[in-house]
Amino acid sequence: MKALQLLVACVAMLVLSAAGSASAADWHRAETPRFIVYSNGDPTSLREAALELELYDSALRFMHGLDVNAAPARKLSIYLVRDTAGLRQVSPDAPEMMRGFYRASNDEIFAIAIRERRNMRTLLHEYAHHFMLANFASGYPSWLVEGYAEYFGTADIDAHQITIGLPDPDRQSWLSYADWLPLRSVLEGRPSDFNTNIQVTQFYGQSWMLTHWFMSDAARLRQLVAYAQNLQAGMDPVEAIEDATGMSVADLERTLKAYAGQRVALKRFSADQFARPNVEITTLSPGAGDLLLASLRLNNPLGEEGGAQALGLIRAKAARYPGDPFVETVLARAEIDYGDPQTAEAVLQRRLAANADDIDALMLLARIRLKAMETAGDNELAMGREARNFLARAYQLDPNRYQILYQLGQVRQLSSNYPTDNDMASILTAYDLAPQVGSIRFAAARAHLMRREYDEGITLLEPLANDPHSDGTAAAAKAMIARAVSMRDGTTTTDVIEVVVEAPAE
Repeated sequence: MKALQLLVACVAMLVLSAAGSASAADWHRAETPRFIVYSNGDPTSLREAALELELYDSALRFMHGLDVNAAPARKLSIYLVRDTAGLRQVSPDAPEMMRGFYRASNDEIFAIAIRERRNMRTLLHEYAHHFMLANFASGYPSWLVEGYAEYFGTADIDAHQITIGLPDPDRQSWLSYADWLPLRSVLEGRPSDFNTNIQVTQFYGQSWMLTHWFMSDAARLRQLVAYAQNLQAGMDPVEAIEDATGMSVADLERTLKAYAGQRVALKRFSADQFARPNVEITTLSPGAGDLLLASLRLNNPLGEEGGAQALGLIRAKAARYPGDPFVETVLARAEIDYGDPQTAEAVLQRRLAANADDIDALMLLARIRLKAMETAGDNELAMGREARNFLARAYQLDPNRYQILYQLGQVRQLSSNYPTDNDMASILTAYDLAPQVGSIRFAAARAHLMRREYDEGITLLEPLANDPHSDGTAAAAKAMIARAVSMRDGTTTTDVIEVVVEAPAE
């Protein structure tokens, strides 16, 4: 054990040394009506990036007939870093070619990307997924989920205008020179169904092209809507698209290949079409800047070794900034998950004594009780009551934190009368605030099914069943849907509570 602790300490110091240049610059925070953007680069560039993201969101809303001035109940946090080393402070195994990624978990929803002037393609792609789940979640097939993100993700944005529908040169090259996948395979498949990187690349390219073909013409856009309705009515993907377009799959494939050789249609919007949002820029404390990326690492499933490394890193950094509230919060979280919860308890109780409205302290004190419930035995209900009390106080301070509502639901599941009407209101509010979080969708669907509200539960699960990013999530959702259908249709007498498939671990 001592040898492991020594190894972890050595690794932590090495990481600290390697990360020194990344944390040397001040970290700044830009807040707009829809985003909170962090960067340790130039504040002027940060302001420009925040305004470009706002313009992107406004254009998306305009194209989908939504209120362009509306703001979400919860702003998305985005982190802009200098290079791959910055990404690896959050996800240590990030490959060299990665430009960014998106996470939606029980603890946080955020995106992180390497900042590149006039090139936010990865970030825009991931935000398109985020936007779709927030506003138009349904059981869309994988090609449309990815094609939609590819179509909007190539947007070119500057201070004056945004252009949507631009081709990705790499995708266009593959479509021009590589063999196409059979369109039937694209319509019915998922990225993981294909055996080679070339085939996966071609799947994304053809998904983009098919989406672009639909989106570039008003009549074809109506056909896309009809296709989605056909799928909801139970048609298989091939039958649904043939009925919607009036073409056989073979004819549609020939049409797409011809379209790929044409100059694609673009959509342009002037920044003057939309209200210019206010951008408030602040500078983080040195401690908050130093531990910002390390705090995000805790949102990953780290395992024992990865957790020990993260804890060692955070302890070493935190020692430099005694009394910094953000630093204490990050350290307490790391101690709860991977170290000594009693150390965290002492810090948090001290924080709460100084400020009874410290919402982060309240949530973390509840987290300690929730974790203790796993091994509490006869004290499980007592731990649950304590957790609920802390969470109720936190909810009074901020009713828009989905994490609080989700954790309240975890505690309430111990009760024999779960889910009550109040329980349903709580978990569905959490879902409304964070529809991108798979575990919240599973929890809300499970609650519906326990009340024999089968169709409502199935509707929540359908986007997960077609999730192109996680085979485990898709398999769990499909199994849960199958059980719900069998209960709804009376083909099984098994109690639905016993057969509900739990969500995969985050």
